[in-house]
Order: sequence, then C-alpha cells, then structure tokens
Amino acid sequence: MKRRDFLKQTSSGITAAAALTTLSSIQSVFANNLLRLEKQNNKDDYFANLRSEYLLNNEITYFNHGSIGTIPRAIHEAHTGYLKLCESNPWFYMWGEPWAKALAETREKVAKFLGCSAGELAFTHNTTEGFNLLASGLPLKAGDEVVFSSLNHAGAGQCWFHHAKEKDFSVKKFEFPIQEVPNLSKEDIVDIYAKNISEKTRVVVFPHIDNLVGIRYPVKELAKMAREKGVQYVAVDGAQAVGMVDVNLQEMGVDFYAASPHKWLQAPKG
Repeated sequence: MKRRDFLKQTSSGITAAAALTTLSSIQSVFANNLLRLEKQNNKDDYFANLRSEYLLNNEITYFNHGSIGTIPRAIHEAHTGYLKLCESNPWFYMWGEPWAKALAETREKVAKFLGCSAGELAFTHNTTEGFNLLASGLPLKAGDEVVFSSLNHAGAGQCWFHHAKEKDFSVKKFEFPIQEVPNLSKEDIVDIYAKNISEKTRVVVFPHIDNLVGIRYPVKELAKMAREKGVQYVAVDGAQAVGMVDVNLQEMGVDFYAASPHKWLQAPKG
C-alpha cells in the first residue's frame, strides 16, 4: 500500500471515529432531555414550567403552529449540534457513514410513528414539495382527471394545474358545502367526494384535516370509496394532522401522504 493511500484511509478512519463520538454525544444529551421532560409530565406545575422549554419571547403567546411551529430547546440544541458537526466537514457528513447511519435510524423511527415501512418513506422539506414531486411524477395523460375540493390547500392543489398544462390531463376543483359543515357526518363527506368522482378520475386529493374549517376527514372511508370507483391514486395532505392526531398509513389505505413536521410535530424548519 502506498504511503499516501495509507494516510488517506487512516485519516478517514479517525474522522469517522470522531464523528461517531460526537453524534453519540448529541443523541445522548437529547435522550436525557426527553427523559427529564417525561419525568416532569406528572408534576402539578408541568404546564407552568413548560414555557421555559421553548425559546419564545416571553411577551408572545404563540398559537400559529398551523402555519409554522416553534421547537423545544431540546430539539433546537440537538439540531444546532448536528449542523455544527456537519459544517466541520460538509462532504463527509453529507455522504459519509455516520450521517447515513443517523439518517437510516431516523427513517425507521418516523416510519414506525406513521405506520408505514421505512422503504415507503421519503424526506422532503414540506407538504408542498411532496405534492409537487407527486404531480410531476405520476404517469397522467390526456383523458385523466385529478379531483379535489375548494378546501384543499394551495400547496396540494396548484401543482396539479401546473402539470396539467404539460401532460394534458384535467383538474376538477369542486366547491365544498362549507355552510353544511356543522351537520356533516362521515358518510356525508364521503358522499360529497363520491359525487364528484367520474370514470376518468385517476387521482383524488383531500386533506386529513383542512386548514380552513378544521374538518377531520374520514381518510380510510374516503380511500375505500375511491378504490371502488376506480381511482388509481389517493393522495392526502397531512400537514395539519401529523403531531395532532394518530396517523397509521397502513390502516388508511392511501397511496400518498405528505406532511410538514415543522408545524404541530415541532420539528426544525426544512
């Protein structure tokens, strides 16, 4: 072995060992913080003390997690620790083994949390990016139709109009009867969508929880109905659901589910 190759391999091994040590340290501190918070959960003053676990300005009472959330100090410290480590050798931490291992472990944990397999999971920046990838990637063509309601968020809707021009499929956006919302049952919601699905509908899109009225949609029932009517792809906007309600993708029976963890799940932005 040449001296240069030997030094290169030795240096790489030392870097990897140092990275693993630093990663383990960050993960250990984070785990201890979570354990500390869990122990405090049963105390009478838990909610009174919870504010100190965030970086929010003391003069602010923050309610806008539906747009973008804040994160606990424990998350912030772990996140900045990872970023600092990454910047110490950007190439290595983008493609190197320590980073790959951390990413794989995270993928497994998120998959378990969402009720899917790790192989079915992809990390995107947000729900809008996820839907843009879907709209650009599905093999839709002239004569095909995408259906969603007026309660669909623009991030899960505008991409279909854009790609319809390129692929020549059609988009049907129907008016959801907002005035009737207080009296709607699960069956009523399913029936509303069923009436707007035709023989040419290939994709149906709806939110798990919409951001305008706050309806919690009967996802499993809607997916079943769509299948029975010949819809090939059922896509769900979960931006307002993940972190607020339980999500089990296997039980739901949908083909695509996109979320934005920086909202209710209180994950780092991006």
